[in-house]
Amino acid sequence: MYEKRIDRLFPRPAFMKEVRKAETNQRFIIEIASFIVFFLVYFKLTKMGGAYIKTMDTTAWPVGSPEAVINFLNFIGIAGAIACCWFIEKRRPRGLGYVKAGLGGEYLVGIATGFIGFVACVGFGMLAGVVKINGLMPDIAWGGILFLFVSYMVQGMTEEVITRGYLMVTLSQKLPIWASAGISAAFFSLAHIKATGLSFLPLFNIFIIGVFLALVILRRGSIWMAAGFHTAWNFTQGNLFGFSVSGHEKSAAILSAQIAEGNPILTGGSFGLEAGIFTTLTAMVLIIIVLLVKPIDRSAQA
Repeated sequence: MYEKRIDRLFPRPAFMKEVRKAETNQRFIIEIASFIVFFLVYFKLTKMGGAYIKTMDTTAWPVGSPEAVINFLNFIGIAGAIACCWFIEKRRPRGLGYVKAGLGGEYLVGIATGFIGFVACVGFGMLAGVVKINGLMPDIAWGGILFLFVSYMVQGMTEEVITRGYLMVTLSQKLPIWASAGISAAFFSLAHIKATGLSFLPLFNIFIIGVFLALVILRRGSIWMAAGFHTAWNFTQGNLFGFSVSGHEKSAAILSAQIAEGNPILTGGSFGLEAGIFTTLTAMVLIIIVLLVKPIDRSAQA
């Protein structure tokens, strides 16, 4: 009875059922070790690339371009994840959640959900008196804003394919699906530890957002909505409102907004609003909503 309830909450989508099972524990260990090596190489390359760009004279570059170029470096992660799964696990891109059916619609639903989700956090902050919107920024660099949005499409997809399309699916070959989702969410949270430090609330918020995104993939049957959500969530906080994203200051924004100093439980402190209690509440509501929506069966879809 208990197991059936868990299975209903964490259904195994068609694309995960099609993934070849690791025949032995030894094979499974090799696949996990391969993921760790891949992630360390990806992390090192993107950090080196980002550090190099920061040493360059970018004063003549369009507004937001250095930040966008750093985001585009994450494409290494997408290509690397697909290559590792293809050659080591014999997994096609579909086995990472790249299901053709519903591509555009699911992605747009994700964009809308990510936007609404973070706007809700801002709304809570305004009601509590810790967030203030002053109006539009003067001389908005629309070209730079658009370039940044496209770069966040790459960055958001990269984090989804690595933590959930790659890691979660690999773990699910030997572990229960709920455990695979939880471990991938914990990995997602710990991957931000340099920015969060050991502060509990930021790490917890990223963890529950990771659980939400895992549920989205499991219950929607593809990676598209999760990737769209991730893109819009980061873009909305960083380049719509101009807030810090995971501890990183943004260079271009549409709105002039400010967060009150002090009381990091409400404001998120230097990490940004997503490290505050309003994000905790929003993420929990999102989890409840995705659990209430009937899962999509894509077993007959390409």
